[in-house]
Amino acid sequence: MNATASGNDIPPAAVVTLLDAPVWRLVAREMASLGADEGSVWWCDSAASSLTIVLNTGPHRDALVGRFAQPLGRGLISMVFATAQPFCENDVVVNRQQDSTLDRTLGVRTGAMTAVPLVVSGDVTGVVSCVQLDHPDHAPGRRTGFDPGAVLALQDLATVVGRLIDHAARRSVATRP
Repeated sequence: MNATASGNDIPPAAVVTLLDAPVWRLVAREMASLGADEGSVWWCDSAASSLTIVLNTGPHRDALVGRFAQPLGRGLISMVFATAQPFCENDVVVNRQQDSTLDRTLGVRTGAMTAVPLVVSGDVTGVVSCVQLDHPDHAPGRRTGFDPGAVLALQDLATVVGRLIDHAARRSVATRP
């Protein structure tokens, strides 16, 4: 990455190393405060063919981080990336754009989701999302969904994360010989 490179030039695997543990803990706390069962930061690969999970705050993180890639052009996460618009759906199962591949892989069912674009150096480089899962062992009505305040809070979080990634990437470039 050169000094004038965009956020799109950062490979997904490098994103994790750019930010330190306190930043990732902050992301996890914010996701939990929004009522999310899982929260993810998705990063677009350099070929612009898929979004890879580079951070996950839930119990499936080991199975997801750096391992699951959502093909662009499929699903709600890709829609948020393509449109650069926030999204909130409190009944995901009825949304025809939902790609259930990840749910099937993990053996879960997404009930509600909010997702916002992640911007680094002026470029949409990924998506920040959080979900509430439907649990068969929970009583009906357990899930409350996300309110408009959750979308705004997630947008704020994505802005801070994007700026920190940009700052860390520029600092990394500046310190290279």
